[in-house]
Amino acid sequence: EFRRVLFRSRSFTSVPRFRNWLPREVDLSARFPRAGSQGQQGSCTAWAVGYAVRSYYEGSRRNWTFDSPSQLISPAYIYNQLHEYKSDCSEGTPISYALNLMKTQGAPTMGSFPYMFDRCNVRPSPMVTSEANRFRIRSWQALDPKKLDDAKGHIHRGNPVVFGMDISADFEIWTGDRIYDDTTSPRTGGHAMVI
Repeated sequence: EFRRVLFRSRSFTSVPRFRNWLPREVDLSARFPRAGSQGQQGSCTAWAVGYAVRSYYEGSRRNWTFDSPSQLISPAYIYNQLHEYKSDCSEGTPISYALNLMKTQGAPTMGSFPYMFDRCNVRPSPMVTSEANRFRIRSWQALDPKKLDDAKGHIHRGNPVVFGMDISADFEIWTGDRIYDDTTSPRTGGHAMVI
């Protein structure tokens, strides 16, 4: 069950402080689908919340191997719904909006609702909407970004954390396994990801 997000607002339920011992490192990457590409769409939040984290939980629950579209949650469904099927696919989405959509509607698999790099105005059929309901979440909670041990504690428990950060132009061309630590360049936008 997906319930974690690194996003702070007084209107959201907060996670209690994590106070247990933390290991030196934790790696959940083997339980995630391969990284996908959002192309030029502003759909990073839908990819983080749906494709990455919801697929992660469903994969653990259903023994998915992520080797077919029927074993991956559709970011297109989330993004298209939240942007009301507009033709402009460049606008981003707050993480809380995607999580609330997952709570009220869920999202189907990519086998039922494929991702199209050049279109975000496709509407789901009633059958697709029915499938989406199978993958709803019960709830989600916010972590305080200033309390990193709480995020580390949830990752240690096997719960990935969705987060957003302001990025610079350098981030767009970042490759390899180097650590992105640019804190001085002008920010060009935001990007949602998963820890």
